[in-house]
Amino acid sequence: MKLNLLLNIIISIFNLTLVNSINVNNSTSVDEECQIFYSIIGKNNGKCHENSFSNTGSFSFAITKDDHIRELHLNMEKMTEIPPSIGELSELEYLSMYFMSVTDLPVELAKLKKLKELYIHRLEFFKIPPVIGELSELEKLTIRQNQVNDLNEIPEELFKLKKLKELCLDGVENHHKAEIIPSSIVNLSELEILNNIKTLPDELYQLKNLKELYLSSNEIEEISPSIANLTELEKLNLYDNYITELPDSINDLEKLEKPVNYQNKWEIEEEYRRYDEEKRKADEKRSKDIVTSIVILITIPVVILVILIVTCLCCLYKHCCITESRV
Repeated sequence: MKLNLLLNIIISIFNLTLVNSINVNNSTSVDEECQIFYSIIGKNNGKCHENSFSNTGSFSFAITKDDHIRELHLNMEKMTEIPPSIGELSELEYLSMYFMSVTDLPVELAKLKKLKELYIHRLEFFKIPPVIGELSELEKLTIRQNQVNDLNEIPEELFKLKKLKELCLDGVENHHKAEIIPSSIVNLSELEILNNIKTLPDELYQLKNLKELYLSSNEIEEISPSIANLTELEKLNLYDNYITELPDSINDLEKLEKPVNYQNKWEIEEEYRRYDEEKRKADEKRSKDIVTSIVILITIPVVILVILIVTCLCCLYKHCCITESRV
């Protein structure tokens, strides 16, 4: 089997197509075809889009063997650190890391000068690694739900990302501070912040290219009339905050999809209360209907039985009366 596989791989060398993506999953085995192919030329033929490694040593070896990888997906629960060799992936454009015991990123990550998208989900960061600020080509950054610790510090280096267009922060404490959204990120077109922010910094209203703004499930109490400065804004979600009204200036945003959803926490709570009350009443009615149905089901046969008994007694009485009269 291995011999045939080896022959097929050697034949495929003549039509070599470099790999575009690699998946490193939580596994205990190495994909056989990819393993053999790496041992021959250090690159695969485009078929090995999913590879599995049981430890960081194998993973480190694999990624340094192919510097043409454009996408890298890491999902290894037992991995405690990202090997410095990741910096050798000079063509990498997309990197996702999730469900790992990693607490920091290596400084070598800064070598990924072509990285455009970075997705970090449920790692064990205490803070956002400053090295992210060195990814000069980064256009999309998503940091969601760290498994153990909420992020409590936003490094200034993050504000160097001049080409950043989409930013999503979920599970970040204290990011209501003004410096979290500096006006230096002028190209930002999509912003999503999910946590417990109470106020929006003035800098947010200077993001002239902002097209989508998602601020649901926060503790925002009001929106500044300065929102009219966001002339390119198309989508705005303010659901589940403490906002009771929107400024009139929001009507000046010609590209904005209306109506804007700003249903506040009190309204949502009242809605849930009404729903629970209606559900309770419906359950009570259903219970009463069931009881009524049971009573009817029991009563009808009993009534019929009583009628039959009465009828029989009446017949018997009449029979007795007739007999007595004859006597």
